[in-house]
Amino acid sequence: MRSLDELLHPITPDRFMADYHGRKPLHIPAEPGGAKQSLLDWKGFNALMSQTATWTPHNLKLIHNGKNLSPQQYCVEVSTQAGPALRPSPAKVEVCLSIGASLVANDVHTLTPEL
Repeated sequence: MRSLDELLHPITPDRFMADYHGRKPLHIPAEPGGAKQSLLDWKGFNALMSQTATWTPHNLKLIHNGKNLSPQQYCVEVSTQAGPALRPSPAKVEVCLSIGASLVANDVHTLTPEL
């Protein structure tokens, strides 16, 4: 997958920018066995989520009923070389997701060469 056109197909980039970018989510299901499926599957996404040292309240957010959840609702304090830091707790994240929160995992493209 080498272009935005290919990634967004059947939506055009112009339509995406006009109707979706910064406004509302867009889900384009991948065709079974198609190139889009190889970008990031659930197994790969879950593997990224399990790298707890990678995630902070700045790049992993939870939103419920249109409002950002406070980091204290889904993070725990851990010791790092730089001192105490908040890191998302898989158990707390799972509870938030189970009540309908949406997960925003920013910077996934920097962790996934295929993207």
